[in-house]
Amino acid sequence: MADSAPFATRTVGWLIAVGVVSFAGAAFFTVVGDRARSTGANAFSLSAIGHRALVRTLERLDVPVVVSRYRSATKVRAGGILVIAEPTRRILEDEEFQQLLQAPDILYVLPKRAGDPAPDRPDWLRRTDMVPGPVARSALDAVISGGNVVRREKKVRWTLNRLGPAPEIDRVQLVIGGSLRPIVASGAGILVGEVRRGDSRVWVLSDPDVIANHGLGHGDNAAFAMALIEGLRRPGGAVVIDETHHGFSRPPSLWRAAFRLPFIIVTLQAVIAVAVLLWAASGRFGAPVPVPAPFRSGKAALIDNAANLVEAGGAAAAHAFARYTASLQRDVARRLHAPRRLDDGALVDWLDRIGRARAVSENYPELKREAEGLIRRARADDARILRAARRLHRWRQEMIDGSGSDRDRRTAA
Repeated sequence: MADSAPFATRTVGWLIAVGVVSFAGAAFFTVVGDRARSTGANAFSLSAIGHRALVRTLERLDVPVVVSRYRSATKVRAGGILVIAEPTRRILEDEEFQQLLQAPDILYVLPKRAGDPAPDRPDWLRRTDMVPGPVARSALDAVISGGNVVRREKKVRWTLNRLGPAPEIDRVQLVIGGSLRPIVASGAGILVGEVRRGDSRVWVLSDPDVIANHGLGHGDNAAFAMALIEGLRRPGGAVVIDETHHGFSRPPSLWRAAFRLPFIIVTLQAVIAVAVLLWAASGRFGAPVPVPAPFRSGKAALIDNAANLVEAGGAAAAHAFARYTASLQRDVARRLHAPRRLDDGALVDWLDRIGRARAVSENYPELKREAEGLIRRARADDARILRAARRLHRWRQEMIDGSGSDRDRRTAA
């Protein structure tokens, strides 16, 4: 009965709706909700000191670029470079940061500026300040020893520039001392220098203004930044910009991958399949549909099924009657141990002799001829088929069990 249903139809609808909304919300916040936003000196930042413009420039020049948030050093393939830009003092001794410095080719950028977010524009900065000198010196100490960081208020003249374009920088920050081999330098210090650390080649960029959003468009800074990257990168290599050291670490997630191309196609197919399944299953709430009775076995069931086909009429009735007649003859012959090599005509004569000996009331040859005539008719006569089937069934019973007179005779004996 419908009263036995565990939930009302409306309740089931609400449960499905809540489930769908919950799933959609979880998927949205998993994929979109954790997108990095920042005003700091990183690849996600649109502020003056951010590096988002550098990423966009590389993309437009068809340079493979990856902003990495997990195990960045392992993503640097042959010919590629790892960019570690403006690390903070607190992570310099971190073990994961030290693993970054094991990459084969590294562009290492010292920190220079910090700022406060603007209250009315979350992506902008209200003001910027120079980071303290010891902060920049600590970042330098992570790759070389004995060097120092200096800042010059006046413009400097580049006496060495192996990259070509000349950078334009206000209050330039330079490195003096240490073991850097100068690549771009002035009499006041080194802007770009190289150092070898075991199997790693590290290019140190002392002033990040040439790659920052606010400085990339000044003078030839964009050309200088591209020359800097191409001087370290080999053809076909990717530029991997590490952002784990800025606190944007994010391990891989199956959920996030499932909602991005190309995997989102499979996800949509799975969602559609689940929706169809829920739609199909929702109709099952309520009283169970009665299970049809199982098929019965035995001769009585065979007769009933044949009768049902006869009621349906047409060629199906004649076909069923023909199968029933043949099956019945084989069954009687087997039970009475008829000789196996008899053809159909001889078997009919043999069954007729046995029937007369057992005083069977039906004449089997006549029954056989009547049955064959009904089977050959173009249009089945349902009533005659039913009567013939009953007579054949009675003949079978008397052949196997004996007729009434035969049983009386055997009892008297």
